[in-house]
Parts: sequence; C-alpha cells; structure tokens
Amino acid sequence: MKTTSYFPSKDTVLNGWFQSLDTNIDTYAADLGLSPETVALLKNAATSGMTALDESIAAKLNAASKVAAKNTIIAASESIIRKEVTIIKKLAGYTDAIGAALGIVPLGSPFDPNGYQAEILGAANTAPGGEVTLRFSRAYGNIDGVNVYYRLQGQADFQFIIFHKRSPFVDETPLGQPGVPEVREYRIRATLDDSEIGLFSDPFVLTVA
Repeated sequence: MKTTSYFPSKDTVLNGWFQSLDTNIDTYAADLGLSPETVALLKNAATSGMTALDESIAAKLNAASKVAAKNTIIAASESIIRKEVTIIKKLAGYTDAIGAALGIVPLGSPFDPNGYQAEILGAANTAPGGEVTLRFSRAYGNIDGVNVYYRLQGQADFQFIIFHKRSPFVDETPLGQPGVPEVREYRIRATLDDSEIGLFSDPFVLTVA
C-alpha cells in the first residue's frame, strides 16, 4: 500500500506548511527534547522554502507583466502600420512589386482550408483575476473565425471556451483559486461555414494572475 507523504507537493499548500512548521516548532521543542541547533536548522529550512516560493511567484508575475507590455506595443505598432498601409496601397505610385518588397501583400499561394494551421499572434494577462486577451490571425479573411480552447498546465484535455469572429478575444475565465497564479495553455482552430477546418494552432502558454 502506497504511503501518502506529509510533505505537500503543491506550491499553494507548501507555503502554509512551511509557515506552520516555522511557527510551531518553538512551541514543541522542549516536549520533543530538541536541541537549539535542531530547532534553528528546521526554522532556517522552512524560511528558505518560503523565500523561494515567494521569489518564484514574483518572477512569474514579472514575466507576465513583460509579456503584456510587449504585446501592447506590438498591437499598437500593428494598428499604426495597418492604417498607413491602407493609405499607401491607394497611392498612385504604389505597385505590387513595392508591396512585395515592403512585405505588405499576402502570400501568393491559394488558401488551403485542410492544411491551414490556426495562429495565435499573442496572449497576455490583461487584468487581475484571470482575464486574458488573445490575438489571432484571420488568414486574410479566408476564415469565419476561430474556436478557442484552454487548459491548465498539467491537465490532459483542452476545454472549449467560445467561437470568436474577430481578434482580439478576451477570456474572462476566473482563476481556479483567487489570488493564486496559474499557468494556462491556449489553442485555437479555424472555422469556415460553421465547421472547424485545418490544424490546431501551436499552444500558447502564459502565467495568469
């Protein structure tokens, strides 16, 4: 029969466990006949564990913040460029050759609904509590929209969230445990004429707080 370990495996539980050990070991040290050195050793171990957990959470939140800032800048750049490109393509001097050199024309190959792989352009934790804003490609208008799926890292199956026509999509799914950051994986699949087509996107992984 497998014995369950008293040492928690989940970070969300482990922090409180360290705190309990650090607080209570002094109370029972005399009853147990523990030396001051042993008590200090246990308390230092517990403190080190709590510090490492706190630093890990802070690092995840900082990474999510940097990704969100990057995505905000890219979204702003995209908006400016798309607006100006629309104007450029109407200018008298514009040619397809110039458009190709600037990279502002779609690829020449025809759209293949069976081989098309949906593409997540970016995702960011845009508000506390679990809100995520996800940007995706519309395949130059060749698809009706995308079906959005997500799962918590470590889970086996993705859950369907919603069909969405236009980018971006804002997912307001709350955190599983309020105030506790979690790692999510998102993926999408294109739709056309009310049916999914092509391939799922590569998963997009981010920490949500």
